[in-house]
Formats: sequence, C-alpha cells, structure tokens
Amino acid sequence: MGDDMNQWNLLPVYENEEDRQLARTLVILILASWGVYLFVICTALYYTDWKLIAVTLTGCVLLILPLVLLNRRQLHSSSLVVMLVAPGTVTIIATVGQGIRDLAVVAFPIVFIFAGLTLYAEKAVHKSSSKNSSASEKSTVDSIKQGEAYHANTD
Repeated sequence: MGDDMNQWNLLPVYENEEDRQLARTLVILILASWGVYLFVICTALYYTDWKLIAVTLTGCVLLILPLVLLNRRQLHSSSLVVMLVAPGTVTIIATVGQGIRDLAVVAFPIVFIFAGLTLYAEKAVHKSSSKNSSASEKSTVDSIKQGEAYHANTD
C-alpha cells in the first residue's frame, strides 16, 4: 500500500528546500488554476458560451503536462510550461470573448505575479552574467571610454 501512495505523490523528493518549495507552489498554482477554470466553465455553461468552454477545457488539459513533468523531477520545465499555458489560455479566452474589454484581461497581472514566483529568471541571468562577466565588464569599460572620447572631441 505504501508503493501505491508514492505513485500518486506529485512532489518527488528534491535535493534542496528551494526546489521543494517551488514544486509545492507549482502544484498549488495548478490546482488553483483548475478551480478558476471550473468556475469559468460553470459560468460559460450558464451563458451557453461554447467557445469559452472549449478554450477553458483545453487549458485544463494542458495543465496536466506540468504535473507529469513534476512527477519526473523536471522542475524547471514544469515551471516554464505552467507559465506558458496560463497567459496563453487567458489570451485566447480574451480573444474569443470581448477582446480588450473582456474580464479575462484582469488575470494578466496575476499571471505575471505567478511567473515571478515560479520562474528561475534571476538564477538564469546570474549564471549567464557570471560566465560572461569579464567580457561584459571589459566591453562596458570600453564603451564608457569611447563615450568619453566622443564627448571630449565634440566640446
């Protein structure tokens, strides 16, 4: 029975606390998205908006992929897929709805906040900048010197 429980565990053991916290956050965001999508589907059923139902169900199905990636311990890929599916679904909902006047536009700031919580942008920038730091520092110093020389010649 213990093996059956581990099979359904959506949070495999990660090496450090930051990865465990991110996996927990992703699962919570996916479940919260499904809850919101369920509300949207119920509202669309009430108004018989079949396009909205189709787009929302597609967004629900696409959110299964990040859970599969989390289960395979591909945390970064899962985070990226969640943050591609969420704004994509909101954009298409707004497109098939009332466009810029659609209520779905309100969800964009929320999606951007979630992206800030889950994406590894800071680490990616830090890693790439540390690899190229000496080259970028040299080019920055050279461009400052060229700018000073240009301004000295124009005076």
